Amino acid sequence: MNKIFFLLCFLFSANLSYSSGHLLNKIKDNHALIGNEDLNVSVKTAKDIYNELEEITVVFSGFPGGENDWITLINPSSAARDYGNWKYTKGVTDGTLTFKGLQVGDYEVRAFFGTDFTIQARYPFKVIKSTNLESQQGTIDRSPAKNFLYSLIERLDKLEDLKNSPDWGSEEIMLQYSGFLETAPIHLRNVKTYDPNFDVSDLQTRLDGYQTYYDNNLGTVNDYNLAKAEFEKLILSKSWQLSNLLDDKLGSGAEWVHSYYNTSNYLKAATEIDYPNLLKITTEGDAKFKGHNLDSKVQTVKAFERNYAAYYNETLQVVINGLIEGAFENKTGNEREAIKYIEQAKQLSEAAILILPEDSNVNSLHKQMMTAYESLTENIYKNIFTSDFHKNNIGKVVFFSKRPKIKSENISTVKDLYKAGDFIYAMAYLEGSFKDLASARNAIKVTTSIYVDGTEKTSHEFSMSWESLKENKTYLYMEIIPDPATNTHSGPAKFSKTLANISPRNHEIKVTLTGLGIGLSNIIPFAEGTFTLDCSTGRDQLANYAIKYREKNLAGVYMPGAKMNNPDLTQSMKQALINEGWEDNKKVQRIVITDNNWKIYKHTITGKTIYRTIPAAVAFKTSEGECKYWNLTFKQVYNGTSYENTIVGGVGSIEDLSCNNVNKQI
Repeated sequence: MNKIFFLLCFLFSANLSYSSGHLLNKIKDNHALIGNEDLNVSVKTAKDIYNELEEITVVFSGFPGGENDWITLINPSSAARDYGNWKYTKGVTDGTLTFKGLQVGDYEVRAFFGTDFTIQARYPFKVIKSTNLESQQGTIDRSPAKNFLYSLIERLDKLEDLKNSPDWGSEEIMLQYSGFLETAPIHLRNVKTYDPNFDVSDLQTRLDGYQTYYDNNLGTVNDYNLAKAEFEKLILSKSWQLSNLLDDKLGSGAEWVHSYYNTSNYLKAATEIDYPNLLKITTEGDAKFKGHNLDSKVQTVKAFERNYAAYYNETLQVVINGLIEGAFENKTGNEREAIKYIEQAKQLSEAAILILPEDSNVNSLHKQMMTAYESLTENIYKNIFTSDFHKNNIGKVVFFSKRPKIKSENISTVKDLYKAGDFIYAMAYLEGSFKDLASARNAIKVTTSIYVDGTEKTSHEFSMSWESLKENKTYLYMEIIPDPATNTHSGPAKFSKTLANISPRNHEIKVTLTGLGIGLSNIIPFAEGTFTLDCSTGRDQLANYAIKYREKNLAGVYMPGAKMNNPDLTQSMKQALINEGWEDNKKVQRIVITDNNWKIYKHTITGKTIYRTIPAAVAFKTSEGECKYWNLTFKQVYNGTSYENTIVGGVGSIEDLSCNNVNKQI
């Protein structure tokens, strides 16, 4: 239930539009705040905008203290004597009241003294519908990162409460606020790690807003308390992160991101924590800021050096040694595994060095590991990497403005920003051969996919034969938007057509190269890369390229040869297509009968003729100006004395065809 509540609160800042904010300003302009200047009366809601049915907090001050003083939430156009949703202040002069949530609409809070219906103070606010959150609920529940999402939303809601606290600027509030600012990005990164496709833009915007508010409102805290708050914020977050570096097993649902099983993240965590510097800050801050109420956290930081040394000696060095041995065991039979193991050993050893730079055991094993690493990689990498450029871009698709040449790439043509209409080439640099990465024993299917702003828009699949796989190539030349005059690949026809139809602004384009063994289901990621495409102009040029690529690729494709010349039958086939709606969004261009005789079908018992069929290839021109031909079967039913009108009896394959070749055949 709590998670659902926190999720419902999420819409507050994630869903605010310009129009609602603009309208709220107009409400404030039209309903100027009224107050009793002599008593300095003030009444306002904790937030200007609430979600539908969300509890509403009212902050009031300057009341005379009468038992019958009261506050109401009401429509701004209501008369002063209308009660609305009201409560007594019960003799309190300054405080808060919590009201049940309201339906969507414009409201104001009003203050009254006793039985007098004179409005002593008022303040406008708005209630909005949580439509965006409702649409995301199912997505969040299905996300593999849903636990991190709920934790993130909970922290953002806490930040919202603290931001509106009347005690803003106090040491306690500042410590809590800065602590949540420190931990919320961790959960946001975890969401991105576990579910890269989840749209976190609203959450990021909301978090950025809280950070900006914090930065802009530090003036209410004196320098000493500010330094103390920053110290406590650091200790609070870092001491929690330290525990992950002592984790020797995956947690429930594989949620421990920094377990040593994920060595790259383990190294990243060790780098971010920067333990030697953290220990120095902790020791100095502990002496300077007395009464910080974080004794246990401080002791955690101070004791970590001893605890990590024990953990390293008992566990981590055993893992590192095992990875080194595993690398050498695989160096002749499985180079990919050998590289993986030695890279993992290196990452864990480097993490330990960052944490315990003066420890003799850590330094001794790290030196041995580096010797093993250099020995192993020197022999293996020379068979994988075509150049230093390849080595520096392992697992990446790199984009060039001119056609690249393997082993002698012109670095000056490498770009990550292009305009629509520019020529774009690419080279995929693999961490091993296609054969080894796919564990192939036969031909494989390779797919190039194009993503626009995170959404897959199109893909192109081709086969890589066993003979080519045995060449052990570790790279692939790719045409994305090549010069039509020199284009040789068929994929760009799809790529350029897709990119010609996206909106006229900047887009992030991601290109992935994946493989799939014939008859298998596991997808192998080979490489990926991204670039920015400025589509403010040039989309028409992309559309023209698409036509040229397609025509060039189909230059040698023709319709099948005719096996029968029967104009009357051909006309009846065309009429059948028209009658059955085949000309919707396309027009018949040519019909070729592809058999020299009808095939007669008879009843299995009576032997009477039922119908006859004959195949034909039919070329159409689509509404997009492209030509294709369908392999169809036409049918005529026998009524006992004669064959009836021709109808379409079956649909076979569809083949792309150049419109220039419709009336040509080999």
